[in-house]
Amino acid sequence: MEFEIPRLEAKNVEIGYGGILLYSLDASPREQIGYSIRKNGESLIGFDDGDWLEGWYVIGRDLSLGDPIFIDLNDPEIPVYTSSHGMGSWTPAFIAPSYPSFLLALGLLECISIGRSTPAKLHANPISKEESEKYLNEIATITGEAENYFWASYVGI
Repeated sequence: MEFEIPRLEAKNVEIGYGGILLYSLDASPREQIGYSIRKNGESLIGFDDGDWLEGWYVIGRDLSLGDPIFIDLNDPEIPVYTSSHGMGSWTPAFIAPSYPSFLLALGLLECISIGRSTPAKLHANPISKEESEKYLNEIATITGEAENYFWASYVGI
């Protein structure tokens, strides 16, 4: 790995049936088990398409599917990705161009989740079309992508 792990802070943002759980810097080493290492410490890092790559570091997980959220420490911008687990291979899906931009986008999700942290609360206080559009426009500005399925999925798009 060429770059250092950023200062990770634990955070839990819940909305409806989903959300994002981030690990603290202290907790994150044990969260690498099953991704870059086995329980016995044996490396799971590979060099072929679909392998977990050196420099990918798990920082959290999606609460609805349990998919890992990870950073790429080989890139100086430290982009953030996710990938479906249990598929037999890893195919990274872009979330944010950098860890700081990921935290900004997460802050937007946290704002829109207020009063909507459970399915019942979300049903009682659904996200309006205007709120959803504003959220997605702000996400697009942060991530540089007009469409980002990861962030859109939290507002039912």
